[in-house]
Amino acid sequence: MTETNVNKTSSSASESRRSPIRSGEWQDEDLRDFLDAFNKHDVDRIMEYFSDDCVLETPRGPEIWGNRYEGQAAVREILSYRFGWLPDMHYGRDEHWAKGKLGVSRWVLTGNSVDGDRIEVQGCDVMQLDDAGFICHKDSYWKIIQPPS
Repeated sequence: MTETNVNKTSSSASESRRSPIRSGEWQDEDLRDFLDAFNKHDVDRIMEYFSDDCVLETPRGPEIWGNRYEGQAAVREILSYRFGWLPDMHYGRDEHWAKGKLGVSRWVLTGNSVDGDRIEVQGCDVMQLDDAGFICHKDSYWKIIQPPS
């Protein structure tokens, strides 16, 4: 993460909204509430946490960071797609760590895709808040499962 991301200020449109993260810094309860919105597949609630100029980086993709989605519209679209593709997606066995504007959640993602594939992976999210208390950057990781050699 670059220094500019760490000290990022909110966009003017985000400033007209109020972040669900009231203190402007992550608390364990905030991280649990955010994950709960994912488990409820509540895209509207999830998007309340993100700044207007947010960045979401996913585990899969052609670049070293996976795929990158920038802005509310792009993040909303990919999350809606994921919930449609994995309709019973659930994050469980979760743990959370909060340090100021940096929040980390570790979890096990389970679900069955519309293609019939069973998914179970351990992963984590590293999330940075901007000065207004919105998520400006969310970077997701998960373990790569390989068959024994």
